[in-house]
Order: sequence, then C-alpha cells, then structure tokens
Amino acid sequence: MVSLGGGVFDGDILVWFILYYRSLAALLPPLLSYPSSDSPRLVRSSRIDEGGVLPFVPCTIMPYHTSSSISDCFTHKLATHSSFHIHFMGDSKIRELFYVFLERIDGKHHFNVKLGNDTVQFLGLDEKHPKLKEDMEATSSAAQGLRVGFSFRSFSEGTPRKLRESQEVKQLARWASGEDPPPHLLVIGYATWLVIMMRFVPFPVVLSFPMEVHQVVVPLLHKISQRTHVLVVPQHRTRSYVGSQKKVIDVEVYLDTFFDWSEIAFRHYLDRWSRGEGEASPLPRRQASATPVFMSRTSGMDLVAPSDALTHHNTTWALIEDEYLKQHVTKDEEMVQHVTEGEEMVQHVTEGEEMVQHVTEGEEMVQHVTEGEEMVQHVTKGEAVVQHVTEGEETVQHVTEGEEMVQQVAADGVDQLSVRESGVGVWWWDTSLPLGLASIAECQQLYNLGLILHPLYINKFLKCTDLHHAGTATLGDQVTMLLNLLCNSVLSVPKNACCH
Repeated sequence: MVSLGGGVFDGDILVWFILYYRSLAALLPPLLSYPSSDSPRLVRSSRIDEGGVLPFVPCTIMPYHTSSSISDCFTHKLATHSSFHIHFMGDSKIRELFYVFLERIDGKHHFNVKLGNDTVQFLGLDEKHPKLKEDMEATSSAAQGLRVGFSFRSFSEGTPRKLRESQEVKQLARWASGEDPPPHLLVIGYATWLVIMMRFVPFPVVLSFPMEVHQVVVPLLHKISQRTHVLVVPQHRTRSYVGSQKKVIDVEVYLDTFFDWSEIAFRHYLDRWSRGEGEASPLPRRQASATPVFMSRTSGMDLVAPSDALTHHNTTWALIEDEYLKQHVTKDEEMVQHVTEGEEMVQHVTEGEEMVQHVTEGEEMVQHVTEGEEMVQHVTKGEAVVQHVTEGEETVQHVTEGEEMVQQVAADGVDQLSVRESGVGVWWWDTSLPLGLASIAECQQLYNLGLILHPLYINKFLKCTDLHHAGTATLGDQVTMLLNLLCNSVLSVPKNACCH
C-alpha cells in the first residue's frame, strides 16, 4: 500500500493497470501478416477495421480519409465561430501527433506554418527541422480563422516552485483564469522529460516527482475544462529491446513503470478535483462508462475500470438511445448557480420548459456571443432573461463571476466541443494506449525474428528503431479519432457514430 496525496493507494492497481491495457492491445487486428517467418507483409494501414470498429469502443469510428469531408467540417466550424483554434502542448511525442494531424487535414487547406521568425509551407516542413522545439502555428488562406498551434513544453522543472514559473504552467494559468482566451481544443501530454531529468536520482524519489508536478498542473487543467475542452494523451510506451540494443541510460529502461505510475497518480488527483476536493465544478460533469470508450471525459480512475474494480459510486450515465446525454431535473429539484460572490441564481427546470433566470435589481449579465464581442443585458427586479432559441433548441448560458460561455448546439446532434452540451471535465484519451502497445508488440515480433533490417522494421510506420515515440500507424489512428471528435456532430454521419 502506498500513500498518495492523503489517500491510500493499493500497489496491486498498478499491476492491474499494466495488464489491462496490454490485454486490450491483444484484441486489436495486426497490421502485418507472415506468409513465411522471414517475409512479413503489410495487410492494413489502420487497426480500426473497415467498418469503423475497435473492439473496446462501443460506437462507429468514421474514417475521414478524404480531404473534402475534412474541409466541410472546418467550413461548418468557421461558419459558427469567428475563429477555431486547436492547440497541442507537450514534448516531441505531442509534436509528432500535431504533425500527422496537419498532414491529414492539409489537403485543401495548404497550411503555412509560422516557426520562429520563419514561415514555411507545411508540405515543405522537414520533421527534423532544427527549430521544431519552438512554438509553431499553422494557418490557411483557404480557411480564414482556423489555427492549429503547437507549444514544445517538457514540464520538467526540478521543483514545484520552478515549475510554477515555467512557460507551460504560466500559459495554463492564463487560460484557466480567462486572461488569455483558451483554444477550442487543447491536446496535451507530458511525462517523458520528468524521468529523464531525474536520471541521477534514486528510483523511489523519481516516482515522487510526477506527483508534485500533477499537483501543480491538474488544478489548472480542471479549471480550463470549465471553459473549453482538454484532451490528455497518455505517453506512448517503450520498445524495451531498443533500450538494451542502444545501451541507453538505466532510467530509460524503466520508463514504462514510470509512465504507468505517473498516469495513475495524474488520474487520482484529477478525480479529487472533480469530486470537489479541490474546487467544486460549477457545471455538471460528464461521467465515464465502466470500460474504455472512444474518448471519455472523466476525472478519475473509474474511466478504465471494469465494473468490479476502481469504480466510483458517483459515476452515473443518462444516455438515452441515440440522443445526447441529458440531465433530468424534476419539478421539485433546483439547480443553484453562483453568479457573483455570495449571490445565488436559482433555476427551476422542468422537462420542455424554458430556464428562467431571476436577477436582482441593478445587476448586469454580460454574455459573450462571439470572441471579443459582448452583449450586455440590463435586468431589473421582476424582469426575466429572454434566451435565444435556434432551430428548436435552447442555448443555455451559464454565468459565473467575470466569465461567460456560449454554446453552439448542432441541429442533428450534440456539439462535442460545447462544454454545456457534452459536460465539463478533462478527457483522458485512454484508447490511444492499446493502439501503441499493439504496434510495440509487432515490432517485438520482427525483432525476435531477426528482421531488424527489414523495411517494415526500419520505416516510420511502426518506428521499431525508436525507443519511445509512436509510429505513424498509431498516430494516424489517433488523428482519425480526433477528427471524429471535431467533426461528427456537425456533419451527416450515422447515428451510431462516435461523438454524434
């Protein structure tokens, strides 16, 4: 048993965590076949089968292979937003996801990438460019207002005090407070540099370091998730045979143990915040199912747990067939929202009725309709707030001290990038882990067969010669999932599609 942030943590959970994801990886279809032991062949480019199925995902994943569907998606986004900003933050693992994402959506957009003082066409950008540890931002004249950014951040400062003064934490703090408008989607991942920077420290001390980092970062991610959407990417695991082959430093040999421990600790602290042990969330939190789904917004270890382990008693779902998740409030229930310090706004909600907001004399409700635009409504005692209705649905606007959120609801489904509709909370992208582990297993098989000079072993598709970066096979499937999250709610897709 290990003490973890005031609680008691069963070490057996770590073993379960490791075996659980590896067992899911074993369910995935292989990318390679072996007509004979020395002649592997590539039989598929994705582990998501042609029907859009992953064995542990309960919805259909759309392929997004064509540039036209992707272009239609962002055209729709920009028709309802003055701008649309996706931002990736992390180290080289996140940079590679950013790169493959741009590669997929570049088709009709022809991105230009600002890199330091230079601007280069994305197609001419070398992945080994010496400035790739700098911030980057891709824009397109074909899609005015679309921005895809990347910040190289390692989260590896040696002490909590130094970490709080780091660029990454200061930026997260500005997004959390609203000082800077947050991106519409933040994709973030960190951990590798934590252990590498601690290479000369005893391993038990190394394990305590991510706990200190998470205690600084998790509250900020939780607060950002009240305003926008945060997607946390687990670290791609290592190819252990590469470590022994290259005789890397000892600390890198046990990277997987560090990653497993770090991610369990991360989710522990996230769960505490979501349960109000940090600060209570002002909006309903969308809870996770008992097993991994396509992408789940959660804040705790109940995300990946089977029904008999690690589930939290407060986990609830109200999923009605193909309709979006709704909270049902009976006539006798009240939703209490704090408008300003010490004030409460009591909202009586019945099914099908409009939300009426009572505001005392002299108060102002400032609602941000679009970025940088305000609509000020002066409400006196006895007057009711009239809320704008579009296409038969109500836009519910939640007001907290000094901040507003405007939600766009798609006519045919739930806008997954609407905090109000999809719920608040950090998304833990656990479905990416089995994908990477399956690729590592296929690399291991090639290695065991002595095929280390075979093109399938050497090229970047599986990236078998790399210690801990994902190949384009894994990254490509992750990008497909990202596009499902971004686009399925605004395009005509089957009702059983993910994120519809």
